[in-house]
Amino acid sequence: MDIKTENKSKVMLSIILAAFCLRIIITGVGPLLPEIQASLGLSGSASGLLTTLPLIAFAVVSPLAGGAGRRWGEGRTILIGLGLILVGTVLRSAAGVAGLYLGTAVIGVGTALGNVLLPAVIKAEYPTRVGQVTAYFTVSMVAAAALALALNVPLASLQWGWQGALMMWGAAVIVTMLVWQKNRAMRLDGPQAPAADSREGQGKPIWKSGLAWCVTLYFGINSMIFYVVINWMPTILQSGGMAGGTAGMVTSLYQVVSLAPSLLVPIWAGKSRDQRGWLLLGSLLTLAGIVALMVAPIPGVQVAATIILGVANGCAFSVGMALFGFRTRNAVDAARLSGFAQSVGYALAATGPLVVGWLHDLTPNWNVSLSYVLCANIVALIVGQKAGRDEAV
Repeated sequence: MDIKTENKSKVMLSIILAAFCLRIIITGVGPLLPEIQASLGLSGSASGLLTTLPLIAFAVVSPLAGGAGRRWGEGRTILIGLGLILVGTVLRSAAGVAGLYLGTAVIGVGTALGNVLLPAVIKAEYPTRVGQVTAYFTVSMVAAAALALALNVPLASLQWGWQGALMMWGAAVIVTMLVWQKNRAMRLDGPQAPAADSREGQGKPIWKSGLAWCVTLYFGINSMIFYVVINWMPTILQSGGMAGGTAGMVTSLYQVVSLAPSLLVPIWAGKSRDQRGWLLLGSLLTLAGIVALMVAPIPGVQVAATIILGVANGCAFSVGMALFGFRTRNAVDAARLSGFAQSVGYALAATGPLVVGWLHDLTPNWNVSLSYVLCANIVALIVGQKAGRDEAV
């Protein structure tokens, strides 16, 4: 292995580890909410804020992340983000109610920096392999989420409680920071490269690009669908007669079955310059899963629908992330598009569980709520046909 190949391998390891840390710290809270509520005396709405705070941070910080990356270098800024995630992890577990909320917000800020800038690093370091490296990046995130969902409750049953279960993942952040510090792409940290890229990336404001809006809506709507499924699927399944424990296990399938398409689809999509077919596939599978839930709310069909939705999410989310590289010419534009899409997209995603819950309160069954998700998915299907074209912002 020559030096250049070895360096590329080290950078890829850094990207995969950083992606792991962007999800393992956040997704582990949901399964522990009942224990956190009981321990700290939180109301339902107060504990629900813990799951929306990171999304709010994503929406607020994402537009600023590209500028921070250009000023300090993408690699250094991601390292700062990892440091914030580590600080937030400690605060969340060790400083009572105030620390729980402050730490969660700090974690959200650090995660937003990584969310936006890792696609820019991929574009800069692997311009001809965006789909392949995005696949590894996405699979790392999905695997982290699955691990947190599966392990945090058993870990909390040990003597350290929910605080220890959340704190222990800080070790992964420390390891990642050490690896990132040693292996990060140095060309992204010096003052010359960002300045040159900035000149290349100058142009009309990103929000004035119709293509950028199509990418943003596709990413945002599919993120919204993800958070709706994660938050409400167990309740939807139980409404069809499924036991609570079984409903939780079936919902975990949603994450597990998304692993294979998250790995394979971006690689296949990256082999062509036009990704409309892959975006259409993700939307059509989502359509099939939602319709199945609406027309046949019985356990067998619900399990099949959950699996279909998991495969759909693996297709849609992974290619949606890869669009930040596919639809841009350089790392700076990738960071600009990533920041814009994630800011608007996660703000949209944060509304999904709230609107679905509100609609369900107004109606005796889930069909009206699912119709809202269905309509949003049709919008994603339409804009996806523009977002997938061989064009650049």
